[in-house]
Amino acid sequence: MDNNIRQLLAASRKQSDEGDGSFLHQAHSQLGTAAQSKATIDGNLPFGQDLFVICAEVALERGESAIATDSLRMFFMKSPPPNQFLCRAYLCHAHLLAPTSAEDKDQLDKAVVFILKAMGFAKRNPRYHFMVYNASVLYWQFCRPFLKPTYRRCLSASLHSVVRALEEVKDHDHEWRAQLMIALVECLVDAGQLKEAGEISRLASELTKANIPEMHREVLALQIRFNLIDGAKLAKELRNSSDLTAFQRIVKLRVGLEQQEVTDVEGTMARLISQLLKEEELSRPSSVLGATGRKTPVEESRTRATPSLPAAPDGLSRMSTVTSIAQVATAASDVGPHNKQSGGTCDPDALSINEQPRLLLEMAYLCSEYDQPELLKRCLNGLKTLNIRDNTVYLSMEFLDCELMVRGLGFAQEMYTKNAVEVRLQAIERLSEAVTNAVRAADPNVIQVGSVTMWNICLPLLQPNMRRKLRRPLTLIAEALQDIDSLLILLRCQLHTELAKIEEEEEQIQLAMEHLEKAIIFDDGGQYSDRLRTLFHRLKLRTELYKSPERSEDKAAMIIEQARKSSDSGTVRKKRSLLVQAGQALSPDAFLLVLESESKTGGGGGNQTLYAPLGSKAEHFKKCVKKAAGHTKRLGTENDKERARLWADLAKTARKQEVWDICRVAARFCLLYDNDRWKVPPLARPDTRPDSDQQQPPSSEAGGSIKRAKTPSQQSVTVNVAHTDRDLIRMLVEVNFLNSEALVHLLRSHGVDLNNDPIPPVDSSKKPKGHVATKPEDCPEWLTYR
Repeated sequence: MDNNIRQLLAASRKQSDEGDGSFLHQAHSQLGTAAQSKATIDGNLPFGQDLFVICAEVALERGESAIATDSLRMFFMKSPPPNQFLCRAYLCHAHLLAPTSAEDKDQLDKAVVFILKAMGFAKRNPRYHFMVYNASVLYWQFCRPFLKPTYRRCLSASLHSVVRALEEVKDHDHEWRAQLMIALVECLVDAGQLKEAGEISRLASELTKANIPEMHREVLALQIRFNLIDGAKLAKELRNSSDLTAFQRIVKLRVGLEQQEVTDVEGTMARLISQLLKEEELSRPSSVLGATGRKTPVEESRTRATPSLPAAPDGLSRMSTVTSIAQVATAASDVGPHNKQSGGTCDPDALSINEQPRLLLEMAYLCSEYDQPELLKRCLNGLKTLNIRDNTVYLSMEFLDCELMVRGLGFAQEMYTKNAVEVRLQAIERLSEAVTNAVRAADPNVIQVGSVTMWNICLPLLQPNMRRKLRRPLTLIAEALQDIDSLLILLRCQLHTELAKIEEEEEQIQLAMEHLEKAIIFDDGGQYSDRLRTLFHRLKLRTELYKSPERSEDKAAMIIEQARKSSDSGTVRKKRSLLVQAGQALSPDAFLLVLESESKTGGGGGNQTLYAPLGSKAEHFKKCVKKAAGHTKRLGTENDKERARLWADLAKTARKQEVWDICRVAARFCLLYDNDRWKVPPLARPDTRPDSDQQQPPSSEAGGSIKRAKTPSQQSVTVNVAHTDRDLIRMLVEVNFLNSEALVHLLRSHGVDLNNDPIPPVDSSKKPKGHVATKPEDCPEWLTYR
């Protein structure tokens, strides 16, 4: 029986059969039958107890969590043997309890318990030390959603235990240990444990210097940023390294720019670029720091600044470590303030061949971030003269070249002239090729940098009449980020949202719904939850062609969508009929009454004055319009956000089809909700860098510009605010403009220009002799009309 079950499990690993008759289900059934027949603790099983664990592992690989759970239950029914399968069972338990988002902190705590159990067992026996490494890999996989600002602190205790376990067993994968240590430093800083962070950074520094020199700069960056190293030790470490000295200068410049301490941005950057290009001596501290208004190294060593925790705004998440030069754009940001000791004096000619391109590239990203295209061009020209062996540097240069193409337009880059759009499209085409090469190079950090650059260049073109041109490049970067399971979750959310809109315009409803489902998954924190679910619900209604919706809001949404589709082919009468039906679905008791406010009415019989019809029309208008006021009173706050959006959509659709009276009525109903029921608190924006490089909330049509792959640890904290109310307020502003335009159209249809008084009609009828004409000002009907 033992051999039979093992063969079934081996076959299940190789074949992708599913269903109750699959090899996995057969093996699980035999295990369950045998376990029930030997239910007592002392009952001997006709097979090895390790098969329960193997079955659980196979089930987890196949996504059969129920089978995995039951297999582990049967494994622990009897006293488990103290071997590696006990450890593997703990890891399977942790896998089952793994959190799916950063909001599942309770699940994280439950999963960590089994990870630590597995490590505790494996540490006691040198034979099972490899299981400590396996446990650390599994831990890293399910803790990734927490590797972002304000959530990292949840990992500080558990990650510390994992790092300590790897150190106790003296794991030989030094790069892996260093990566975990760097992440632990960021988590401890996020938790406010600076002392512990300093100790871990010291250990990480020793480990990287001895075994992984290329990762030492990352540790040094964290030490400088969070003031985790003594100034004297830092100066001693930099004394004999021109590369680290130059790196520290760039770090200080970035910190000064972030804190607005640099008065001459262009001049300071230019001097540092000259040093990196070996045009000036690197040992001149005043050339870089003189314009920042900081203390001299001697003064600073006497009065050292108190460390302060930088805050971290809601923004893009990404992996906590930097493993290639393509992430230099972020590594320079990873280091920050508070250690202002100058490095030692070094000969600029001593810059290593490998580090000079990296430093120049880092400077190029800094110039791009602070909108210095001329200095960016100078950095790129300098890079082109060097003998570069790293392929990722060439890819990063290509990204910057494409960005420089757009920056070269100057003020015209945000305009929609033919030349500006063509240049932007050419840059996008070049970027697409570069991102494809980055995917082939399989460097996750380069892929992320290229994706963010592509998004920022595509952003102005995400307009209803142009976004379809971006279908291919946006799909390319969305798939590239998906393949590497990127932590740029906000960017991925915005990408899939825009792709859903593009697919909707192409009538690919199923694809659009799939993109929206992904966007909802990546909307960690629910910033765009209401917006995305509203879009998804409307797309779902479009797929239910032969099902009549029960809710009046759904009926109105379907009719409005039909009216949009008929904008090109339908007649005016058909368009108007559909729009009226949508209005009636939203307000069956008042819509038609308000719509009749502009209909022509007779002035009654008898002797009428010249102005009586006008006065009667004005009275009729006022009487009908009053019917709308009670609409919101009757409904209250029931589905108010959804109904306001539907009225706005009806007004916009009517305006596009130039059905002006329905546009005015729909706008009137929509603006009934403009009564301060939705308010948005002002967002604190401590970062005053140019808007084009800041991460902003997306507009109604497109996501905001994303800063280039910035690590969470360097961002300042702001509270994530849901965009629902902000979207609604923006929508009400748009409807106010629509209503104004429609009212101007109404005035002109009556022969009246805006801000002008109406001209009284001329009485051309014959009057008896001695008739005295009545002045318009003395006629109450005219006063009512005017």
